[in-house]
Amino acid sequence: MKIQRKISLVAGVIALSFASQGAFAACSNVSWQQLKDAATFVKNNDGAFTNGLGNNMWVTMVDNTGLVCHVVNTAGQGQRSKETWGVSRVISAQKANTSAGLSLETPFQPWSSAMVYAAAQPGGFLYGVQHSNPVDASRAYQGSPGVYGTVADPLKNKRIGGINVFGGGLPLYLNGAKIGAIGASGDTSCTDHAFAWRVRLRLATLGLVTSTAGDEMDISGGGHATCPLMPAGTPAQIGVK
Repeated sequence: MKIQRKISLVAGVIALSFASQGAFAACSNVSWQQLKDAATFVKNNDGAFTNGLGNNMWVTMVDNTGLVCHVVNTAGQGQRSKETWGVSRVISAQKANTSAGLSLETPFQPWSSAMVYAAAQPGGFLYGVQHSNPVDASRAYQGSPGVYGTVADPLKNKRIGGINVFGGGLPLYLNGAKIGAIGASGDTSCTDHAFAWRVRLRLATLGLVTSTAGDEMDISGGGHATCPLMPAGTPAQIGVK
């Protein structure tokens, strides 16, 4: 009897281990440094950014369950409230959580946070969703602002919730498997969307994620608030490479 219990316990541990590997795929597939490098490269070298305000950006990555893997800031270490929008750190996490929580692997349904906008309006089938899943402020604002955006950001390994229907949240897939999502914030909604799209594509050049997930739509045409600074067409059509 004791042997059977031990076998059952070991099997349970193994099962949990495999489940954890699937749940935390984004955290294990992409390192903090790789996300930081991708965001910094896009900020410093990528032309999609020129139509916005030119602000620094926060980028947050979460796993399938909304658990925060990494938080980076193109302005550098800390909240940097004199160089980047301090509120955008939590907003970036909300956007990532939104995309991760609504995108599916089977059936294949990738949802960017911008795509949720139209469905969340009066008459839409997700009307009011932006008021659900409130941010857990007791977790979102823990720790010293001096380590925000670093490998030791206090958001790491926490689920803070939150729904945000502005552009900037994109799901992450790898070979057809959903592994999580990223959220970008710090500029206009249109720029956030384009920035996140290019960060994801940058990660794809390393083979860490799939470059496109079917959500690369023009967010103005998708019912999002008008984005006059962003050319019409999908990122692919306007040269987001």
